[in-house]
Amino acid sequence: MLGLPVSTHAHKIARYYQAFCLNERREFGAAREIVDQLLDDGLSSRLRSRCLLIKGFSYYSAGQIEQSLPFYLEAGRIARDSDPTIVVGSLRMAAVIKALNGDHLEAAAELESLVPLACQIARRDPKVYSALLNSYAVELGETGRLEQALNVASHLAPFAVIHPEFNVTIAELKSKLPTRKHSVVVIHRPAEPVAAPQAKPNPARKRARQSTLVLREAERRFTSLRAPPASRVRPATIPALRNPARQPAKPRAP
Repeated sequence: MLGLPVSTHAHKIARYYQAFCLNERREFGAAREIVDQLLDDGLSSRLRSRCLLIKGFSYYSAGQIEQSLPFYLEAGRIARDSDPTIVVGSLRMAAVIKALNGDHLEAAAELESLVPLACQIARRDPKVYSALLNSYAVELGETGRLEQALNVASHLAPFAVIHPEFNVTIAELKSKLPTRKHSVVVIHRPAEPVAAPQAKPNPARKRARQSTLVLREAERRFTSLRAPPASRVRPATIPALRNPARQPAKPRAP
């Protein structure tokens, strides 16, 4: 793409991805040189924040931790209204640097504030989302909240195939759990078995149960034997219900 006749903006994007690939290959000097050239030109806020993130990561990976912090903070500030992925990635690294300096409580609080935003980009950028959860679980473990840390780390299982370091985090958290000591309780049996006390019958409860059964049975019979609605016929035309055995026999024809 760098050799094609494209626009100036497209050329800058190609240069950015070139620096990104060099940074992934840990060629930090070459990546930083390209980023410095891009930062001297007029860039959009989104592209500028991404270049600052690469520069901060290059210093961090080279062991220059304190030098990387200003670039992370500036990248997060610029991307605040344009790129939530950069906000989560840059401010996560800023919190990690605080944790490296011993401020685990503040680091855990900052990572926790980024969790809702990370959940919004989880489908679009699962790498940034899982990295935040991993850092958050680590800091929760450092502050003594082990059960909460393991709960967060349980969401890392789908990503552990690609990022084996997540398994290391889970193993370290489990190793910090206190070991439970099993106590033995000795129960002395009496010489003769004692019958369990039988519950006394409650007359009121028995009557209530019987009345309920009676009501249910009456309702069942009423619904099964209820006659269909009568037709509009005069009552005189309806024959009286009599016992056929007591009616006189009709005379036979001669």
